[in-house]
Amino acid sequence: MNFIKNFIKDKTVAFYIACGVALLSLVTAIVYAVTLGHLEEMSWVAFALLLVVPFVFAGLSLIGHEKLGTAAIGILGFAAFVLYLTTIYEYPMAQLMIITSLSDLKEFPAIIATAALMVICCIAGNVVYWLRLRKKPESAKTESGKMEVKI
Repeated sequence: MNFIKNFIKDKTVAFYIACGVALLSLVTAIVYAVTLGHLEEMSWVAFALLLVVPFVFAGLSLIGHEKLGTAAIGILGFAAFVLYLTTIYEYPMAQLMIITSLSDLKEFPAIIATAALMVICCIAGNVVYWLRLRKKPESAKTESGKMEVKI
């Protein structure tokens, strides 16, 4: 019980934002599979990468490597985005041979929405990496509440 209490008390708001980004990755994987899963051009590897992100982040956070967890969010999100782009572009290109405009392509909003969610996960993971995820230790503060500088 003390482990959980100390784990929660030790984290900053940025850590919880990173948790939200990891969950957004899971939501993105679900949206991707539900909306575009019927396509032959769907990248199941990109889906798997998005699906793994929250578990990698949680595992690394539990062993005290939150920074690596946020790096994993950014790296795996970017890898999933690249795999997504390299596989999905064939579908609209092949359909444009048959239809007259992209508005006739019924999956086009889902393609754009999935790409946008992947980009958000990737960028947010990179941003959160640079933020402090743990609170400063109490021993570094003086009795007045100001930080003590040691030279």
